[in-house]
Amino acid sequence: MKRFAIACVLTGCTVAETSSSGPQIHITISSTFGTASDSDSVPSLDLDTAGSSNIDVQIDASDGMTTGKTDTTSPAASVSVMIAVPGTAIPDSPYTANPSFGFTTFTRATPIVLPPSAAPGTMTVHVVAVDGLGLHSNVIDLSVALRAF
Repeated sequence: MKRFAIACVLTGCTVAETSSSGPQIHITISSTFGTASDSDSVPSLDLDTAGSSNIDVQIDASDGMTTGKTDTTSPAASVSVMIAVPGTAIPDSPYTANPSFGFTTFTRATPIVLPPSAAPGTMTVHVVAVDGLGLHSNVIDLSVALRAF
């Protein structure tokens, strides 16, 4: 190895630079009365005041990428999602992965059920994904205003 390094210095060989980036993720949270997402400037969600609201959660993740001598993509392999609403127990649920070309959609298997008393309130969300190469995505930390509809 030492001889190789000396030979490279003497002959001017170069080492290809590489860069890696994990998946880019976005989240959409939906109820019967609308949606909230990480792209909203002020995310909010309307809840049913006459009964419980079923909330669906979807995370879209672009593939991670390593660039250099050759480019390699790696689909998101898993997501870690933490959702909390004060005074409301939210049971864990697996996320079903639906891979497609260039991205994977993760959908919560069971909806979150929020009682009318959750509004007005705030839902806090934390999401991160990891691709098949172990690269982490951007982190989403989101506060969603819960409003009575």
